[in-house]
Amino acid sequence: MRILEYAGLNISNHAAAYARVRAALSADDFRAADARKLVGLRHAKLYRAKLNYSDRLLFSLVKHQGETCAVMLEVIVNHAYERSRFLRGQSVDESRLLATGVPVTCSETDAHPLRYLDAHRSQLLYLDKPLSLDDTQDSIYRTAAPLIVVGGAGSGKTALTLEKLKCVEGEVQYVTLSAWLARSARLVRIPRTRLESEIIALLQSIACLKDQLIALAEREKSARYLAFHDELTGLPNRRFFSERLERQLATQGANSVTAILFLDLDGFKILNDTHGHQLGDWVLKIIARRLTYCVRAEDFVSRLGGDEYACLISGHLTRTQLLALARTLSRRITAPITFASGLPLPCVRASIGIAMQPTDGMTADALLKSADAAMYRAKKKVLPYAFAWAATEDSPAHRPDPNPTKPNDPPAEGGEDESPPASSLRDRTPATRHHEGSRRQQLDIPSSFDEPHHRDERNQD
Repeated sequence: MRILEYAGLNISNHAAAYARVRAALSADDFRAADARKLVGLRHAKLYRAKLNYSDRLLFSLVKHQGETCAVMLEVIVNHAYERSRFLRGQSVDESRLLATGVPVTCSETDAHPLRYLDAHRSQLLYLDKPLSLDDTQDSIYRTAAPLIVVGGAGSGKTALTLEKLKCVEGEVQYVTLSAWLARSARLVRIPRTRLESEIIALLQSIACLKDQLIALAEREKSARYLAFHDELTGLPNRRFFSERLERQLATQGANSVTAILFLDLDGFKILNDTHGHQLGDWVLKIIARRLTYCVRAEDFVSRLGGDEYACLISGHLTRTQLLALARTLSRRITAPITFASGLPLPCVRASIGIAMQPTDGMTADALLKSADAAMYRAKKKVLPYAFAWAATEDSPAHRPDPNPTKPNDPPAEGGEDESPPASSLRDRTPATRHHEGSRRQQLDIPSSFDEPHHRDERNQD
């Protein structure tokens, strides 16, 4: 059997398999080529031969003057028949082909008759049917436009012109006086012009660059987050805390007070060494969540490193309010932490040092040093918290309160154990004040740093 090839056939990735199938079909051995007829096609009679496990070779049969030839049309990759230009979107069920039993044999009834077949050329063009060019047609086909093609009926000028349109760059308008051609015309795919290809390549490059820029921005955002936040707890780190403190000191109002509560966990090293670092990290995250729960939304909680934390508080504050907040923080930190099994962990205690601006320092470094010194003083006391001024003075009268208690406020009693004032830094409705007042009586939490009434302490850890 003579073998012909479609001009657009590409076998670059299947040369060896194609040579084997071609040799089998040339010897009329359809079994060796594992050739089977495609069933259910409405517009053509086509076959497929097996190249390898997943790829197939599409071919058809033609006949001219009693000679039957096989026309190699297209390589079907990974059984994707619906992508073939010869199947017009139709899919093929390979299981139905295999169910037909033995491979097909050559059938002259399936061969498409050709009016002309060049004896020397093995390549064919293909519109709705195979087209073999003679010398004149081949010369016209290879001649560059502009070109006028004149021919009589049946000369093949229409098919030749449509094939030539595929090779023309730019927009093409095909005009015909044939009503049948106008009604039966199908879309002819025109290759892109060089300019169009360059524009598409440029747009693809821009899209790729955009993706790279987005990825770079995400990496920079992630790097900046890690530079200013603690990776374990997600809290701001020491660098972020220092910048925030300096900015707060530079922008605070005349009647505003900035305070630092410096916290260090006592007993954490024993817990970490006894139960392992994984459980220690878990405890650090719980402590971070508890600290965040106790302060207001506008306050700033940071993990400075290791088992040290700091809270930056600002506003119209008194030592009484800060003392009440320190008691709340201490109580929340020392609350029992239990395993899922119900076994409790050893108690972790917090030593808290309190420093206030301007009485304990005017700069960020001075305030941090004062709060750090007060924290070490608290470690030696019965109470787990201490003010920075008490490190050098024995009486609170030696240093005035930055925001002293107003005459109409109830007097404070008991020194550092005095009760918190009833005034609040936030507006509340009567119903909310009633609800929160009952909670403050139970928890001894100052209204300025009250825990949100919709939270449940039992579910925090």
